[in-house]
Amino acid sequence: MKKRMFHRCIFGLFSLFLAAALLIPTAAQTITEVNAEKNAIVSLINNYADADTDFYIASEKQLKNVNGEFAYTCYALRPHGYAILRNDNHVLSEACFEENASVPFDLKDPTVYYYVGPSTFATEQDDALCLDDGTVLTEEVLRSVRQTENLLSEREDILGNYGSASLAGIPTTPTVITKSVQEDYFKKLTLAFGNNSKNTCTVIAAGILFGFYDTFVHDTYVADMYRMSASSVQSEGTTQEFHDLLCNYVYGDNSWGRIDIASALSGFNKYLIDRGMSICFESNSTESVIATRTKVTAMINRGHPVIASMGKNYGADINHTVVVYGYKLISTQGGGAEFSSVGTDAATTTTTFRVHYGKKYEKTDVWLSSDWFYRYGALEDCVTNNTHIMDSLGYVQDYHSGSLHYYLKKTACSSCGGNTTSTWISVPCNGNCASVSSFDLAD
Repeated sequence: MKKRMFHRCIFGLFSLFLAAALLIPTAAQTITEVNAEKNAIVSLINNYADADTDFYIASEKQLKNVNGEFAYTCYALRPHGYAILRNDNHVLSEACFEENASVPFDLKDPTVYYYVGPSTFATEQDDALCLDDGTVLTEEVLRSVRQTENLLSEREDILGNYGSASLAGIPTTPTVITKSVQEDYFKKLTLAFGNNSKNTCTVIAAGILFGFYDTFVHDTYVADMYRMSASSVQSEGTTQEFHDLLCNYVYGDNSWGRIDIASALSGFNKYLIDRGMSICFESNSTESVIATRTKVTAMINRGHPVIASMGKNYGADINHTVVVYGYKLISTQGGGAEFSSVGTDAATTTTTFRVHYGKKYEKTDVWLSSDWFYRYGALEDCVTNNTHIMDSLGYVQDYHSGSLHYYLKKTACSSCGGNTTSTWISVPCNGNCASVSSFDLAD
């Protein structure tokens, strides 16, 4: 018994020595360099926070990647919030600076955590990685997470842009491009949207988007009965009944639950048709990180928020869809280059999305790496074969969606004084819509 206790003591002392050794600067990195690096990280974090409050690092904890390497650091911030950065290139993977934001776990907890995507942490149990709810991450999921981590690791070290060029050997003149759409509106949108009690986050996100358009574009996107008024602390939005209405359009007679943006398009567009809108919900048909990042940044540049999905195959919270209302692009090229010359896919560039999680009273202003996102959903003008077909007033009259061609038929109504009424009708086109004249539009 004494011998076994002695071995435990020796092992415990060795563990403490090893932990302490990790905190001691190596010969290749002096204390001055460590302090310079930490100061640069603080500057980087404050750039993301972009707030009147100055943030400082209160404590930190190393996190492993799915390969078992300590690849991330989670920083608890003062006075509030947290940030998670990669260790190799200091790319920000996730951060939240809200007043009620707290670190996802106790940093003093000796448990080793694996960071497997936004708001998703795993622990090792019986030689497997498991989430808090007991879900075991399969090899297929882990393989997909590795692919995303490879994208993150390919980015050049951006720390030199924040005063630590002697460490990174890159320009100190930063190229930082930040775009946000009505950020105060989204940050204060803490209540006026539906409850995600049945894993209907895609519909929640779309409802928030419709509410935004109803508030800032045109008040025909949402009927009066489904609006929730604003207050001094809460943005105007939509009711639970509106969420239920959208769910009926999306799911029909099927059970409510997780659904991909692309699969929900027909329901969203049917709702827009019934509202008499000449705008369409669109999405990328093929999963693509690059296509999603390109579309999202383009829409934000035009002043339009979008919705976007992080799937579990990309390491994120299980198939979660959020509203993206901003982005931050940081390039190691330096010199303050314009967006068009920097691009979003080069190794010298990192792009982070500003998102609303669709959760009550929390996570209305979160920064997440764009490399976790694979699909977008955006409101665009309806088009047919890339050609707008307008009526005399400039409204789009028809568009092609899936295997149907929708046409806005205008007829004279004799019982209402000869006024013209508009009715959306659809005809099959087998996915190959030609001109309107080629269809029989008779009643």
